[in-house]
Amino acid sequence: MSDRILYTPRKPFVAGSARKRRWFFVIGVAVAGTLFAGVAFLPFGRVTHVELNLPAFLNESAIRAQILAALEGRYGHLIPRSFLLAAPVREIGTALKAAFPRVEDVSFERKFPDTLVVTVIERTFFSVLCGEKGEDESPPQCVSVDQKGVAYETAPHVEGALIARIESDFSGIRMGSRVIDEKTIAAMRSLSDGLEEIAGIKTVGYRISSRVPSEIRLRAAAGFTVIFKRDDDAKIAAAILKNVLDGEIREKQNRLDYVDLRFGRKVFYKYRF
Repeated sequence: MSDRILYTPRKPFVAGSARKRRWFFVIGVAVAGTLFAGVAFLPFGRVTHVELNLPAFLNESAIRAQILAALEGRYGHLIPRSFLLAAPVREIGTALKAAFPRVEDVSFERKFPDTLVVTVIERTFFSVLCGEKGEDESPPQCVSVDQKGVAYETAPHVEGALIARIESDFSGIRMGSRVIDEKTIAAMRSLSDGLEEIAGIKTVGYRISSRVPSEIRLRAAAGFTVIFKRDDDAKIAAAILKNVLDGEIREKQNRLDYVDLRFGRKVFYKYRF
């Protein structure tokens, strides 16, 4: 039995097909070039209006001038930066957040044919955080912290129960940096809400430490401190504290220094005198 080799005949070359493909390519390049020229050199599609939605602390004129300056010039000497579809929105947002740490986010909307809408979102205040005193006993650095734990502006060192201030051992705090993780902030809120709801105790301050990050200390309006683990169940911890205050301590609350709830139902406490 002999092997057979089958040859597939080649399709005949048709000069007209290749010629058509070349013409389509030339026409495509011409159309693309025309569109590119329109983008690069015609005024249509440029940003001529900037709508601003700003929080009160920002100066509208200054922000508008900063945005318009970012829209000047061209990419590679060809595409104008003011072209609506190519406007450098990420660059503008990054610049605004760097210049104003109080800005949490910047969003953009393109309204054809010529309008760029810029919306600035302000950080939501959570508390004032104060670090340790300086070596020369100078006042500690205090900053405003938002609900995500980001430090965004210098705050005065004030005493009082109006704001539940956070004391810490932190130093060298940079604006725009996260100084408290969101889990710790959530625990602070949960624990203080649980104390007020179940034990009737108002929180006037907190203490956290970089050396013991799993621990949160709450200062009660009555003057004593409550020590928690960050991962404690707030309602269970508050119920245990209420039982101790109502049972063992009672009228001696004004002498109480601290109550330590870090060991479950085994509670430790100490009096000031």
